[in-house]
Amino acid sequence: MIGLDAARPACHCFLKDAVTPVEHHPLTMPEDKPPRLYQRVRPPSPQAARAQIIVSPKLPVIACRLVDYSPGGACLEIFPMVPVPDRFELLHGNVKKKSRVVWRRGIRIGVAF
Repeated sequence: MIGLDAARPACHCFLKDAVTPVEHHPLTMPEDKPPRLYQRVRPPSPQAARAQIIVSPKLPVIACRLVDYSPGGACLEIFPMVPVPDRFELLHGNVKKKSRVVWRRGIRIGVAF
């Protein structure tokens, strides 16, 4: 009877030819994505990143953090996560913008103005 070790090759060189490495650069974008319409800007300081979500005049405002923004929209971070409607007003500094949620991922939401 032949043992299992005798049936296998001494080295695992046979795997080297079977697997071809794929070079992947984490910062490259797939070529099928269109370029961004607007350049995103990050707030310069934590104080500048403070924002508020106004759902209705009778409800309390929801505090949030502005991760980045552009003329077309923004990425907001809400912690602790509370239910946010699909449409609301975003108050950042002295600017109030009507906003619509376009994506949600964990504590972050993306809005379009």
